[in-house]
Amino acid sequence: AFHWYTGDGFEALREVRRRYPDAMLLPSEATYERYRWRAGATLEDGDWSFGEGYAHDIIGDLNAGSVGWLDWNLLLDQDGGPNHAGNPCDAAIMADLSTSSIYYHPQYYFIAHFSKFILPGSRHVNVTVGPTRTYAGPRRPYGTST
Repeated sequence: AFHWYTGDGFEALREVRRRYPDAMLLPSEATYERYRWRAGATLEDGDWSFGEGYAHDIIGDLNAGSVGWLDWNLLLDQDGGPNHAGNPCDAAIMADLSTSSIYYHPQYYFIAHFSKFILPGSRHVNVTVGPTRTYAGPRRPYGTST
């Protein structure tokens, strides 16, 4: 398992995949701290750039040789916890315990999109595109591509 603390590191991941082709590389502990919220972000809406960041990381990790992708926290409370490290985080789903409300943040919708189209047993297919777009090309277990 590896974490995303120091940037996307896709080239380094490709090198690990090249050196250890049989290793099961699985990114874990992806998250955004709440202090990174853009102006205007709220508990109800979250920050759209966090969802875009998840998509960038998921696609990049899959294209570089990872076998999946794990979030650190799918559900946190309104204070970004519970948290042992003292750094309140954002999550795909936030629960306001004072009002019994649940809020789905942009990360939720990005994770849902990947989960809907990349099924268990899918295999990675290389996709060549121009420099301004990023793609992942999974082939489903029964032969179709997404």
